[in-house]
Amino acid sequence: MRIGTALLASAGLAVLGAAGGTGWAQSSPAFAQQVEQARALYAANCATCHGAGLAGGQFAGTLTGPVFLAKWGGVGAAELRDYISTSMPPGGNAALSQADYNALTALILAQNGVAGDVSLAEATLPPAPSAEEQNALGIGGVSTRYPFPAAPEPVDRFAGFAPVTQAELAAPAPE
Repeated sequence: MRIGTALLASAGLAVLGAAGGTGWAQSSPAFAQQVEQARALYAANCATCHGAGLAGGQFAGTLTGPVFLAKWGGVGAAELRDYISTSMPPGGNAALSQADYNALTALILAQNGVAGDVSLAEATLPPAPSAEEQNALGIGGVSTRYPFPAAPEPVDRFAGFAPVTQAELAAPAPE
């Protein structure tokens, strides 16, 4: 019984090792090829919420630039891919494979300046913007594509009031 359990456990570990263990395929396509594959996947599965150019949409924020990097800057591709594969799209999508999520991760990395012959297993997003750059972001709507409308001019609530003097308080005018 113990020998059977040990064989079964070692076979399971061998399968995990052959699969890469972390979801990265051993013979993954080149980074540029994954980015190209991801464009169609993104258009079909992500653009509805995140916008056609990853710049943010009506229902979800941007996947590029300082706003995105303020949260995800310096994070490894594996962590980003794990988040995407477990959370996106909301409600899940059984039609997307791990290879699809790997390609979508490559697209996000590429759109944020990661280029060249990079291995997704070792890639990281660029660092978060500095405090000065973050302060320049301002406060807006869900995304820069759909900002909040301009605020109306504030009403001067005291425009019709005249200051009251001590003399008027001591001897008020009859009404």
